[in-house]
Amino acid sequence: MHAEMAVWSFSGPVVTLRAFSLSASATMMQTSAVTGPESHSLQRLHWRSEPPASGMPRQWLQDTGSLTAKLQTFTGGQLRVRVLAEGRCRAAPGHPRPPGSRTLRQLPGLYWQRKVVLHAGATNLIRAVTLVPLPQQRLIRRLRLLGSKPLGAFLFAQPGLQRLQMDFAALDWGLARRSWFRIGRDEIVLVEVFLNSLLEQL
Repeated sequence: MHAEMAVWSFSGPVVTLRAFSLSASATMMQTSAVTGPESHSLQRLHWRSEPPASGMPRQWLQDTGSLTAKLQTFTGGQLRVRVLAEGRCRAAPGHPRPPGSRTLRQLPGLYWQRKVVLHAGATNLIRAVTLVPLPQQRLIRRLRLLGSKPLGAFLFAQPGLQRLQMDFAALDWGLARRSWFRIGRDEIVLVEVFLNSLLEQL
């Protein structure tokens, strides 16, 4: 039996993610520094309400529509999803609550996460982490059925979808965008890292 868990630590605007795997035979802790696009963790991100100066076009970063649909058009329909991990994670208090949020108060307790890479051929374009409060089991069950399908196709098909807030953070190997969504009574945090390999093609 295998399980994927992670520890999210928040201290003001600083975010740390430590990921580790649990199996019946062994327990292995992995803490990855953000040193390149192959890192599976997002460490020490300083979030801001405006995108930091970069070569990434703002019409990509601040577009409130579906990034999946935008990438499908950009890649000529070649966009694919590779799932890196799914499972429970623990979030520590201290993460700012977005305006209008009902359930994502200070992100204490257990959450369900999904980590993926969006790619076209051999080129990785986006790394993404979805975070859902564990009590939202009905939504989590639906997200588990996605498999290798993109989250965006599901998310933007939901009636009454609201994006509560967007924040941005700079990385050496890309630029991260954090979005807060509400679907009815449920809420989702989505972190998308626009990789430099995408920027080079824009």
